[in-house]
Amino acid sequence: MPPMSPLRTLIMARSPSLAISNSPSLVNPGTLSFKNVQSSPGLLTAYAAPNQGVCLEAYNEELSHQVSEIKHCLESLLANIIAGDVFLSKPNASILYRAPHLCHVRLCCNFHFGMDDPKLFPQPYDPELPHLCITPAPSTNRDHPYFFGWLAPEASDFYIVNTGRTEVESLGKLVSGLLSGLKKLHQTALERVPEATRDPILVDLKAKARLLLFLLDSVATLSVTFARTAYLQRLCLELVARSLWISNEWAVRMSDAKFGIRHPIEEVVGAFTENYQELDLLFHMGIPVWHVSEAKHAYGMRVDAVAPVISEDLQPKITQPGGFVVDCSDAEPPYLILFDGFARRPGRYQVMMAFLESQSASSLFSG
Repeated sequence: MPPMSPLRTLIMARSPSLAISNSPSLVNPGTLSFKNVQSSPGLLTAYAAPNQGVCLEAYNEELSHQVSEIKHCLESLLANIIAGDVFLSKPNASILYRAPHLCHVRLCCNFHFGMDDPKLFPQPYDPELPHLCITPAPSTNRDHPYFFGWLAPEASDFYIVNTGRTEVESLGKLVSGLLSGLKKLHQTALERVPEATRDPILVDLKAKARLLLFLLDSVATLSVTFARTAYLQRLCLELVARSLWISNEWAVRMSDAKFGIRHPIEEVVGAFTENYQELDLLFHMGIPVWHVSEAKHAYGMRVDAVAPVISEDLQPKITQPGGFVVDCSDAEPPYLILFDGFARRPGRYQVMMAFLESQSASSLFSG
């Protein structure tokens, strides 16, 4: 990420007129824990101000031991404290997703990676792959230009050309309606790509997407065909996100954000971050952002509502704000875990892409 200018100081006025759902005098850093907030949610909403705008407050504080740090006050529409006494807050959206920490990445029933998948859900912000946070958010609108990027094919979308000894060995292709939709998705994504681009990520994505589209015109087993479909969808959505990120429009957003100019919220997947500078940047760029910190940092913060935290562990089928339903159930039989470790560890997304490539017959990508 480029160096940021000094963070703005946006002071939140706390006046006696604020609607307070819990007496602030009863709240102290020691009371803010997962256990206490589950039984008394009002501990987090002591400074609720639902009728006021949301901003970020940042100021430099000189500590007693002469070490200067940046201390922040985050105003949140929604927040909660989750197991492990982790404070999860959301200043600019209407839902709280669980924060990825230790991940056990595996392919789910519809050839996606559940809540670890940046195509569908926010992930920890990655300065090496910043464009993933502006991947278009899933939509149920059939007129959406990227609708076919999220459509999960069903058995009825595959017609058999050559019957094998078993159903698994039978060869076939996608029905014409779905294949046409994928071709339209590919063309729409390519129209976003700058002409004669030398961006290495875009060059690689374009080449692989072109080959996937060619392969989908060939017969294969249902499993391979659906893996190719999922891989093409992912490549097209990433083409869109990467093209937007390097565009003049988003360069202006980034420049404006550094000077406190706030842009409207975009319908993109967004990101988690523990870093206050990333939080500040993404918030002002109009990117949905979830902040993760220790529970003690919630003391004195404005939180308008305590919201449930959405997790695939509690409900395998997750309905997103726009009505799109993601089935995070395991495949039958379940796939092996591909990545087991911290969410911010490098290479997590590359493991997902490599696995889909292998399921699409990796020898065809080797040149």
